[in-house]
Amino acid sequence: MADIPSLKQALAVSPDNVPLLLMLGEAYLEQFSLDDAKSSYEAVLRVDPVNPHARVQLVQILNLEGRSSEAILRLEQICGEHPNFAPAWLLRATLANKAVYPFFRVALHPLSTFAVFALVMYVYHLPRIYDIALINTSLHHGVHVIILVASLMLWWPSLSPLTELPRPPYIVRLAYLFLVPVSQLPIFAGITFAPEPLYQMYANMPTRAFGLSVLEDQAIAGVIMKVFGVIAFGIPFIVTFFNWYRSELAPGRPQRPGDGGRPVSETAA
Repeated sequence: MADIPSLKQALAVSPDNVPLLLMLGEAYLEQFSLDDAKSSYEAVLRVDPVNPHARVQLVQILNLEGRSSEAILRLEQICGEHPNFAPAWLLRATLANKAVYPFFRVALHPLSTFAVFALVMYVYHLPRIYDIALINTSLHHGVHVIILVASLMLWWPSLSPLTELPRPPYIVRLAYLFLVPVSQLPIFAGITFAPEPLYQMYANMPTRAFGLSVLEDQAIAGVIMKVFGVIAFGIPFIVTFFNWYRSELAPGRPQRPGDGGRPVSETAA
């Protein structure tokens, strides 16, 4: 994110610098400081009344304020005047597709993503499902597509870049990152301490690395999966914690969607 004080200093020297004003507006928008962002973009239009970047960003602010109908009307005008300006058409497609917003709001809620990922991982590691997926190439690819989608959903609450679907508060993100690997413990413990081979495809392999037995190979696999799983969630947990700590040192900082804020259209309701 651009440094707001530095941008202000630069604008004090060159107050009509359009690129600097756009950067300042974007910086305010990233902080969800809508009034300040609006002022910056309006300053751009006083210098360059037809600037499409500033006009599209003002439309985005209208949408965040819950004034979707007005936003769509203005956006249609921008698209007509600048038919080759891709950001306007992309935003128009988003605003026109309001029907999918309630679905994604539920599907990408932390409880939903947690449940979907846990279910996919538990089902995938069932011996019967796992063995069939290794035999059938099409099913194997399909299963990995499902795992990819579930994984993308899993990380959304921690990494969401959208103000319409903001990240939850820091405490929720920390609990989420802690509980996800905990929920996987039965899978990896079951694989590690199983008294017999679980997956026939691996049990029937004629040779294994380092001369390991089937159960030794299976136990090591369970340990490796768990250790790397803890690392994969432990690092984001630490980063999130220190981000929270830094945010507490600046209590006057404007609330960002990434800090667990809600869209203006909700808070104003």
